[in-house]
Amino acid sequence: MLTYLLIPTWFIILTLPFLGVSGSLKLGAVLFVGGIIVSLGLAPLQNVLEKIGSRVDSFKRWAGKINGKIGIGALMLILLILPFGLNRYALDIAIIAGIYVVLALGLNIIVGLAGLLALGYIAFYAVGAYTFALLSTQYHISFWSALPIGGILAAIFGLLLGAPTLRLRGDYLAIVTLGFGEITRIVLNNWDGLTGGPNGIMAIGKPELFGYTFHSLEAFYYLILAMVAVTAFAIKRLNDSRVGLGCHKGG
Repeated sequence: MLTYLLIPTWFIILTLPFLGVSGSLKLGAVLFVGGIIVSLGLAPLQNVLEKIGSRVDSFKRWAGKINGKIGIGALMLILLILPFGLNRYALDIAIIAGIYVVLALGLNIIVGLAGLLALGYIAFYAVGAYTFALLSTQYHISFWSALPIGGILAAIFGLLLGAPTLRLRGDYLAIVTLGFGEITRIVLNNWDGLTGGPNGIMAIGKPELFGYTFHSLEAFYYLILAMVAVTAFAIKRLNDSRVGLGCHKGG
């Protein structure tokens, strides 16, 4: 119980200069309640499962899966109620963090699963993001239509870069991809007529879903949270597929 008091207190002290007294206390309360839920849900269940699982190996494996699902469920519950304890600044940081989580999951496929040291990965994100922004502002294409187009164009750039560098490994691949990333950054930062240069592209269309337009930060938070969940599920399925298992064996 002391641990579940110390952790929220530590977060309250860290976030006090950014969230204020009220926001920090709300965040601490959310973390405390979430910790209690996890402790009440996992601790007794784990003790019971360990006693039974010591006798039956098959049941022990099943118990581990159930235990993991409960932990994931508790984490999702905390993430779902998290916006109610955050101010606008902290919520904006959480949204940006969610975007970077999606990027990190994608990078894990290249560096972790495929074992390729690619340092220009962010350039593909830039290609997709600017494609989406241009389609939205110049051609007024909706969010859900422009989003896959941006992803497809980023994949095409990946193929164009990967074809001539397929035989490279290690430092050589890192140098090539790093150069591609820098070239992309310089071009996008200086092509004012197309990308807006350092100012970027303004007035990008907001996503709509079943007639609802995403305006508030809370709506964007739940949107990126859903994207994180979908991306994590897709990568999990990829890891368990024949291609993913083949990559693991090859590594």
